[in-house]
Amino acid sequence: MFETETALNSFLLNYLNQSLADLPDDQLDAVPIPELHSVRWLLTHLAIVADMGLVLLGHSKECPTAWHVAYGPKSKGNTHDKICPTREELIEKISTLYPKAATAAQSAAKEMLEQPHQLELLKTTAIQTNGQLIAHLLTTHFAIHLGQLSAIRRQLGYPHLF
Repeated sequence: MFETETALNSFLLNYLNQSLADLPDDQLDAVPIPELHSVRWLLTHLAIVADMGLVLLGHSKECPTAWHVAYGPKSKGNTHDKICPTREELIEKISTLYPKAATAAQSAAKEMLEQPHQLELLKTTAIQTNGQLIAHLLTTHFAIHLGQLSAIRRQLGYPHLF
C-alpha cells in the first residue's frame, strides 16, 4: 500500500530540490505575486504538513510548535517576521520527514487508514479517510505548493525546469 504515493513523493522531493538549486537565500521571502506565499512559507508549510502526517501515523512531532502556528493552515502567506527557519533546516526536515511519512504509511494499520480523518479543513471534500489524507499530503498537497513555487520562480525571472 502507498507504493504509488511513495514514488510520486520521491519525484516531488527531487523536483523541489531542482527548484531551489538556483534560488538564492535573499529570494526566500519574496512575494512577487500578491496574495501568494513566500518560498520560506511554502517550505515551512511543507515541513509541518509532513510532521502532521507523521503524528497521524503514530509518530512524535519533529518540527517546532512555533513553525506549526506560524506556517500552518490559515496562517498568512508571508514569511513570519520572528520565525524564519533557514533553508538548510527546511530542506533537512522536508528531505527527512516525507520519506519517513511514506514508510510509516506503508506499515500503517488498515483499520486506522480507513477511519474518517479529523482535519476540519477537508471534511467536506472527497478526502474522507486517514489513508486518503496521507495520500494527499504525500502527493497532491505537495504538488500544489510546488506549482506555487514554480510560479514564484518564473515571476522572479528564473527559467522553467520542464
